[in-house]
Amino acid sequence: MMHRLRQILAIARVAYLENLRKQVLQVTLILTIAAIGSTTLLSFFDVGVQIKILKDLSLAAILFCGGVLAVVLSAGNIPGEILSHTAYPVLARAVRRSDYVLGRYLGAMATATLCMALLAVVFLGILAVYQKTFDWAVALGMLFILIEVAVVAAIGTLFSLFVSPLVAGTLTIGVFILGQIKISYLHGAIERSASPAGSLLLKGLYAVLPNLDCFSFKDALVHNIAVPASYMAIVALYGLVYCAFILSASGIAFARRDL
Repeated sequence: MMHRLRQILAIARVAYLENLRKQVLQVTLILTIAAIGSTTLLSFFDVGVQIKILKDLSLAAILFCGGVLAVVLSAGNIPGEILSHTAYPVLARAVRRSDYVLGRYLGAMATATLCMALLAVVFLGILAVYQKTFDWAVALGMLFILIEVAVVAAIGTLFSLFVSPLVAGTLTIGVFILGQIKISYLHGAIERSASPAGSLLLKGLYAVLPNLDCFSFKDALVHNIAVPASYMAIVALYGLVYCAFILSASGIAFARRDL
């Protein structure tokens, strides 16, 4: 067991170091930090309004950055290694394919966690200057954005095992967008659908898509509305179970794939 764990962590470390060199990641991070910093230029509002705008725009920018990270880090994570043949020596060392998938995924998430931590330091630091205190609620909200990133990255990893990185990235973006509007749009579309076939298709899509909107507490954080701890616990458990299920499916799919 410990030997498998060391193998997974070694694969994760290599993936993490590879991801840090990706320019698109660095550019996205810089642009997001610039977007957060630009909210401080709205000094013509009173402090209360400035804080709300800071929270609203910054959380939206961080969520967008998280979506980009999830797509970039997952869509080409494993296919790139296969195309460059760097995966073959690793898999030849009696490494389980499911462990390889998990290691690559953990490496991607380690990179995403580092980026989100940097954004959190910038955002929470600016917010603390305005509020004269550290906002633990917003810090907790950032953690749930990271869970959302983990879910999307897991889905991107699964897609990447069946299609090209470009198609996998496109599909992952689609899931990220549809997952944000699952409750508000798809539920209404199902009720309005006049076609039985269309209704069945929408219901299937509704059942399979993750409810990403549940990870966003932006409105509550902007208006200082407390989120029940029981709800947060359920949402966190939902995210972890969803990730575990998708990664298990990814491991099985990769184990059955001819390389």
